[in-house]
Amino acid sequence: MNQSQPIPKGPEDGGQRRGVEPGDPCRTTGRWLLPLSLVVGILWWIVLLGLAAQTANPVTLNFRQIAQAEVIVLGRVVQPEIGRVDVVRQWLRDEPLPSPLVLGNLDRRLADPGQSYLIPLSRAADGTLMVTRARSPAAGRNARPTTAPAYIYPASPELIQRLESLCQRLDRR
Repeated sequence: MNQSQPIPKGPEDGGQRRGVEPGDPCRTTGRWLLPLSLVVGILWWIVLLGLAAQTANPVTLNFRQIAQAEVIVLGRVVQPEIGRVDVVRQWLRDEPLPSPLVLGNLDRRLADPGQSYLIPLSRAADGTLMVTRARSPAAGRNARPTTAPAYIYPASPELIQRLESLCQRLDRR
């Protein structure tokens, strides 16, 4: 063979092409691999965000607050600015409460008008009903009750069921 003759490079030159042929399945599937993996990844993130949104931050009852309460009411907030609540149902007490109640320490930032809430109540020193404050066990007996938060809970069938089982654990009605 003569050194001056060109080396064939492709089928048109009589040689063979190296690499991937136009009809090669590796070439066509490789083209879709990146977009497919991006779509699967995006769908995965959407599913994870959906699960997180549905299960994040469930409402839980404060056991200490419920145990310290004299009565717990299911009440519909009428006027949060003055603490007016219509009593729908009550637990832990036989004698019915007057309706509407006016609660001096109802946090209007937590209560929306027209919405129903589970509200633990206790008597203040002057005899008026107030939202029971959730005292921390770490604070001890010397904690000032005015600094503890007065939680109310958005009413739902699930939360009412939890409250009823909690009342049974406390040996009350």
